[in-house]
Amino acid sequence: MSSGPTISAPQRRPPKKISPGAIVAVVLLLGVALGLLAATSRMQSTNRDFVSYWAGARLLATHGNPYDAHSVLILENSVGNVFQRPLVLRNTPCTIFLMAPLGWFNVYTASMGWEAAMIGASLLSIWLLQPLIGARIPLVVFFFAPIVDCFLAGQSTILVLLGIALFIRLEKARPFWAGAALLLTLLKPHLLLPFWAILLLEIVRRREWRIVWGGMGATAFASLIATVLDPHIWMQYVVSVRAEHIENQYFPNIASTLRVLAAPDSLWPQVLPAIVGVAIAVWIWARRREDWQWSREGAMIIAGSALVSPYSFLVDQVLFLPAVLFCYVRAGAAARLFFIVINFTAFYLMLKIPEMGSPVTLWVGPTLMIWCYAIYHFHKADPAPDAPGRPALA
Repeated sequence: MSSGPTISAPQRRPPKKISPGAIVAVVLLLGVALGLLAATSRMQSTNRDFVSYWAGARLLATHGNPYDAHSVLILENSVGNVFQRPLVLRNTPCTIFLMAPLGWFNVYTASMGWEAAMIGASLLSIWLLQPLIGARIPLVVFFFAPIVDCFLAGQSTILVLLGIALFIRLEKARPFWAGAALLLTLLKPHLLLPFWAILLLEIVRRREWRIVWGGMGATAFASLIATVLDPHIWMQYVVSVRAEHIENQYFPNIASTLRVLAAPDSLWPQVLPAIVGVAIAVWIWARRREDWQWSREGAMIIAGSALVSPYSFLVDQVLFLPAVLFCYVRAGAAARLFFIVINFTAFYLMLKIPEMGSPVTLWVGPTLMIWCYAIYHFHKADPAPDAPGRPALA
C-alpha cells in the first residue's frame, strides 16, 4: 500500500546578513548626527532660526503674542544675542502646535529636543521614500547639503519634507491620512505653489475626495488648537506678515534675484517665477496625467515648486530630496559623480559662509533642477515600485 504524497515543509529563507560597511555607515551617521546635535545646541542655539521658534513658543506659553517683534527681540537678546532686528516666527498659526512645547523649556534644552526631532524626521522621511525608488538608499543622501543646513539652522523645512514623504507613501493606500499628512506642509505653504495646483487637478481627475477630507480635518483640528492657545493668534499673524515687507528683503533664490534685477521696489517679479512654474507644472501634468506617479512626476513638481518659490533659502531645497532619490539611483557613474560635486560644493559654501541670506548658494537649486530633469527625461517611463521594500544603505 503506497503512502500518499509527502508535503515538504516550507523552507525559511536565511536571514540577510548585515554587511560590515552598513554597520560602519550607520555608526558614522549616528556619530555625525549626535555631534551636530551637541555642537549646534550648545554653541548656536541662540543665534539661529531655532531661536525664533523658541521665542514664539515662550511667549505663547506665557499668554503673550508669539508674532510680536518687540517682545520676541527682548526674549532673543535675553539669551545672549545682540540682535538689532528680531527673528520673528513666520509659520502659520495652524502649525503652531509643533513649536508650542518648546516654550516649556529653557533655550538649550528646547534646542536639544528640537534638533533630535529634526534628525528623526529626516531619517523617517528617507525611510518612507525608499520603497518608492526601487533601490537601496544611497549613502550620499544622508549628507545632502540642504538637510545638514536644516540641522545647523534648526529649520522646520525638514517637517515639510516629512509631510511630503508621508503623502507620497500613503496617497494610494491611505488617501485620507495622506491628506492629513499635508498639514505639515502648511509650515511653509509658499514653497509648494505648483504642487498645490497639480494636487487639486489630480484629486479632481481621480475623484479622490478623501485626500481633501483628510487635509481639511487635520487643518481644522490644528487651527482649533492654535485658537485655544491664543484666541487672537490669527489677527496677530496677519499683522506680522504685513510688517515683514519681503519686497525690501533679499533671499538667495531665483524669484528674489529677478526682483532685484528687474524692479527692486516691486513685488510682481518675485511672484512671476511661481506663476510660470504653475503653468509649466500644469502642462507637464496634462501630458503625463494618465501615467502620473507622485514618486516620479510628482517628485519633479515638488522640486520645481521649491525652486520657483518667492521666499526660500538653501534649507528649503531639502524638498529636492524625492527627485534626487528618484534620479540618483537611475543615474550613471558620471552623473552620480556630478551630483556629489554639486553637493560637496554646496556643503563647503554652507559651512564657509553660514549667513542664510548670502547669494553664494543661489546656483544650487537651478543646478540640481537641471541635473534632475536630465535624468528624469530618460527615465520618465520607468515603472514605480508598488510593493514596499526594506530600507538599506548603498
